[in-house]
Amino acid sequence: MIRAKDVARVAVVAVAGVLLAASGAMAEDWAPLWSTTNLPVPRGIHAAASAAGKAFFGGGVPYTTTVDIYDTATGTWSTTNLSQARDSLAAASAGGKVFFAGGSFPPSEESNVVDIYDTATATWSTASLSLARQALAGASAGNKVLFVGGWYGISVGTDRVDIYDTTTGTWSTAHLPVARANLAAASVGSKAFFGTGSTSATGTRVDIYDAATGAWSTTNLSQARGSSSAASAGGKVLFAGGMLSGAVQSSVVDIYDTATGAWSTANLSQARDSLTAASAGGKVFFAGGHYYDGANHGSDRVDIYDTATGAWSTASLSQARTALRATSVGNKVLFAGGYAESGYSSVVDIYTLQTYGTITSAQAFTLVDQTTVAGRMQLNTPGSLNLGTYNLAVGSMSGTAPINLGSRTLTVGNDGTSASYSGAIFGTGGVTKTGGGTQTLAGSNGWTGPTNVSQGVLALSGGLTAAGQQVSIASTAELRTSGTLDRGVNNDGTFTATGALSVSRAFANGGVVHGPGGPNWLTFNNDVTGEGDYTGNVKFSHSFSPGNSAAHVDLENVVFDLPNTLVMEVGGLTPGSQYDQLDVSGLATLGGTLQLSFLDGFAPSLGQEFDLIHGSTTGRFGQVLGLPEGWRLEYPAGGVTLTPEPATLTLLAAGLGVLVARRRKA
Repeated sequence: MIRAKDVARVAVVAVAGVLLAASGAMAEDWAPLWSTTNLPVPRGIHAAASAAGKAFFGGGVPYTTTVDIYDTATGTWSTTNLSQARDSLAAASAGGKVFFAGGSFPPSEESNVVDIYDTATATWSTASLSLARQALAGASAGNKVLFVGGWYGISVGTDRVDIYDTTTGTWSTAHLPVARANLAAASVGSKAFFGTGSTSATGTRVDIYDAATGAWSTTNLSQARGSSSAASAGGKVLFAGGMLSGAVQSSVVDIYDTATGAWSTANLSQARDSLTAASAGGKVFFAGGHYYDGANHGSDRVDIYDTATGAWSTASLSQARTALRATSVGNKVLFAGGYAESGYSSVVDIYTLQTYGTITSAQAFTLVDQTTVAGRMQLNTPGSLNLGTYNLAVGSMSGTAPINLGSRTLTVGNDGTSASYSGAIFGTGGVTKTGGGTQTLAGSNGWTGPTNVSQGVLALSGGLTAAGQQVSIASTAELRTSGTLDRGVNNDGTFTATGALSVSRAFANGGVVHGPGGPNWLTFNNDVTGEGDYTGNVKFSHSFSPGNSAAHVDLENVVFDLPNTLVMEVGGLTPGSQYDQLDVSGLATLGGTLQLSFLDGFAPSLGQEFDLIHGSTTGRFGQVLGLPEGWRLEYPAGGVTLTPEPATLTLLAAGLGVLVARRRKA
């Protein structure tokens, strides 16, 4: 078992989470949520920090000078050494340097050594604390690195604070209002927070240091306890678990919102002390530790707090242990070493947030968590992607692999660049386009959920091949499509027909619709209301078969100039027969071709007027195809009307006694 004094003097060190990988970083492949590696040297009661894309694990027991360095980009280990073997030391990082300070060395002496590793030059230097001590806390805030409290002599707590200024390279000292060891530490911006202490007798105190002003302030936890842990993310500082009086473990998590100065509380899934903490990507992780259920145990529990949603979840380490250490690098959180039932451990559990800079993959992968790719996602065959039960947001997409949305949402465009993706996209989920740039989806687009074009341009080569929920186009966005679009369109922006397009459901709202003319068609099978401007070919195509009624289309301004064509269908006078109508609220500019189709036993001798176009017009059609004998087009102020020739009407009135009926679809 771990030595009793070692449990008591575990220094919980939290370093502010590092930034996630930038989009310009080395392309990544999908990673499992959890993976493992091993420290070259097993140890516990060591110290951990991260800098320059690498994780550093130094010192510990068995007493060692070893610093194991893990490169998250390559997944490889390297080793260097402290100037002095020791455990119960503290670590922090700032300005590309990693600091290992204080600690205990055989036979139980306190150290004042500070080993400083420069990641730019891979060289070491040393400094000295103003007071030799162990079980101290380390944190960085602003341009300062702080080493706070600790034990010196025979378990005597100290109020000493050693401060290193990364700008000047100088050291200074300060004092805590209350002396104590085993503080939990975290930082947000220019402020560092030091809470709890060696025992619950320390009270609820949290001392806050402002690196910008050098001033100290104080706040309080909801519960007095010692040997807890702390980390920060999303502007929140969390103090979790710990030891209450009577050797009882706590599950309480005190959450301090730095924006409001308000506290709230939550609970770990398991009460424990001497756990470790780290943060990355807006999530805070509390892992391992010691719990008691009639016997002492190491814990494998990981409690995860999402600062964006306020939700908690749990996971498990591959090995239960206490006195482990954690740090984060990019989108990875590493939980290293500790004391397990079998002794000191070399196990490193790695949690990979599904947050990537870029992705280049040809493997079959199903999302294992909420996932974000900041830049380009390149998915190649024979790979595939299944969103499973999680949403996916990507900067832009290229590649050929199929994507199964399931019931989730794919959001693309945040990096503002243009790209083309030719893989099939399907499922009951939806697609959202954000950001500037043009995202072309050139494959088989068969999803049935909603399509939202919020920003930029979404180009659907081949349209949307499956009937489904509405397409919505925001006022500053554009949808370019051809082929079949078997769904309603709510257009407040720009709709561009780039090929033979069939729209078989209703449009709504205002906006602009563009069709470049020539061979391009915008085909309506059903009613369209509230539409915007249009230039190009329009075809009303339904043949009045069961379930396909005539279309009543409303446009604001429409141009059927050369070489554009308007194709409309007219039914007969049998009961229930109908005909297509176009309502224009602004101006219809004519000059191209009107092509008429007459269906359902149309008989011009029966006589009837058909109001094909309602609204103001300018010009006339250059040619009219399919106009039956005895009928003509008229251009009244209110639009375009198909009407029998006067001779036909006279004959009908005299010979048949039939009244001329002007019928239009309601």
